[in-house]
Amino acid sequence: MGNTCSIPGFSDLRHLGEGGFGVVYLGTDDTSGEKHAIKVLRLAKSAQKEIEVMGRLSKHPHIIEHKRSIVLEDKTCLVMEYCSGGNLNDYRLNNCREPGRDLRFMREIASAVAFLHRTGIIHYDLKPDNILLTSTGNLKVADLGISKLASESKQGGSLYDYYTNGNCGHIYFCAPELFRGRSTERADIFQMGVIFACLLQKRKAVRNGQSLLVGVFVNRMGVGQALHKGFLQRYELDERLTISQDLRTLVEQMLHKDHHARPSADTVDKRLEDITEWPSPYSQQQPVDSRLEIVNDSHLGEGPKYTSVLLAIGAELLALYLKAR
Repeated sequence: MGNTCSIPGFSDLRHLGEGGFGVVYLGTDDTSGEKHAIKVLRLAKSAQKEIEVMGRLSKHPHIIEHKRSIVLEDKTCLVMEYCSGGNLNDYRLNNCREPGRDLRFMREIASAVAFLHRTGIIHYDLKPDNILLTSTGNLKVADLGISKLASESKQGGSLYDYYTNGNCGHIYFCAPELFRGRSTERADIFQMGVIFACLLQKRKAVRNGQSLLVGVFVNRMGVGQALHKGFLQRYELDERLTISQDLRTLVEQMLHKDHHARPSADTVDKRLEDITEWPSPYSQQQPVDSRLEIVNDSHLGEGPKYTSVLLAIGAELLALYLKAR
């Protein structure tokens, strides 16, 4: 589709980036003069799905507002509100931790996800790239391109019992069950837990020259993949984080390997409301911000394989040594 585009009724089009299933432009409405983000969708099927998803959403303060759709012969354009503050990935990488703001961010994300689930929608692709900031610093969940509607479920709209085939979402944020091709709305809870970990402990990976906020990785893998492959049985936040025990417990429950053991989005939303700003926000001895862990994941998945081989060889050598003694 390229970086040039013509959309009826809009001028001064500028390429903003790539989104799920489409290219995003910034354009000026010729009638109102307002600036809008315009997602140009490549595939007719995904266009219909995203239009249906957006159409089912009433206005929510922390979900991108869908203004209207423009259906053309060779493309479909979704006109949405423009968030000038960029995305959470870049914002968090360029800003220090701040407990009051971070807790507010968590509440805003949880509120949006709880609303989506009550509406019968699973996002499936929650990650810092898909959370945008307004000019006033409020968060907006965006990019519903691979969202799944509960109305498609044979369970009559029951989210929890609905399973879908295929992986989706960025690999660092995928829940372990997504690697088996099965998931429920609790995959959103896991992805939200990884985002919360990103807010608490800033770690990044370098992928194809781009810095990605990941928060959690084990043996060069995202925590969900590590849980799936058995490199990790349970994830615990860095013990040096001086945060409230209630918040620590909540995030670790959200990152549980078993999706049945994760809280619902409504529960997360309610529990965050009861958590107050922790008085001693972050230990000054904590190296999370000052020493960023950098990973080149161009061969993602090979590292753990070679690690397991080396561990096996080491174990055999140790056994031989002990036997010789």
